[in-house]
Amino acid sequence: MLNGKKSFSTSANNADGFIVSSLGSNGKGVNCWFVDRGTKGFAGTGAFTGLGLRGNDSGPMELKDCHLPGKDMITADGEAFGYMLGILPMFLVGNAAVSVGIMKAALDATTKHLAKSKFEHLPGPDKDKAPHVGLMDLLNLRARLAEMNVTTAATEAFVEKAAGKCDSGAADAFLAVMQAKAHAAEAAIKVCDLAMRTCGGAAFNKSIGLERNFRDSRAAAVMAPTTDHLYEFISKSLLGMPLF
Repeated sequence: MLNGKKSFSTSANNADGFIVSSLGSNGKGVNCWFVDRGTKGFAGTGAFTGLGLRGNDSGPMELKDCHLPGKDMITADGEAFGYMLGILPMFLVGNAAVSVGIMKAALDATTKHLAKSKFEHLPGPDKDKAPHVGLMDLLNLRARLAEMNVTTAATEAFVEKAAGKCDSGAADAFLAVMQAKAHAAEAAIKVCDLAMRTCGGAAFNKSIGLERNFRDSRAAAVMAPTTDHLYEFISKSLLGMPLF
């Protein structure tokens, strides 16, 4: 019988089933269970109204006196911790890839905005070819765009390398995916902040999409394992200390 509450459960109001962890028998180890949405005592108790990532649909979930048959236990009693660690690399790489996608979207929107936007009150040096000075003519804005591009390209390469190590079963694959998720989360925040600064007031208008990229970029840094937790795990790994 399971009882408990969780503040943020992904797809709380839409998923057909959930993976729920609990203590093992007699409080030893960890168990993982599949809980069908129709299970008596299960309830998603609220809609997601947070900042960004609207499709995430994270919301509260409550289990009250849920009786589950033994067949719904995913691993042997008390042995789910290894199972959870086994799927964590895939989650970390996927999360990092989302950050890269957000960065690319912000870079694309910024590039298009700089290319088409003009200062209508400022005449250009060649009135026949360029009657008005454009945002692309400003050195500081071009420099920010270049920085966004370099950061995005470097992060994508970092994530691809980490994914490759997972595929090949490299000894340092787990370290690589932790690094990739931490780096991508922080890089996305940096790139989207640069995009907002580069596009100025227009970035706050929903028509070019940057305000959503700006909001969405902040999710990964606080999505478990958070950047702070990953830095802790990374440092322990480098020092030869046990992670847990």
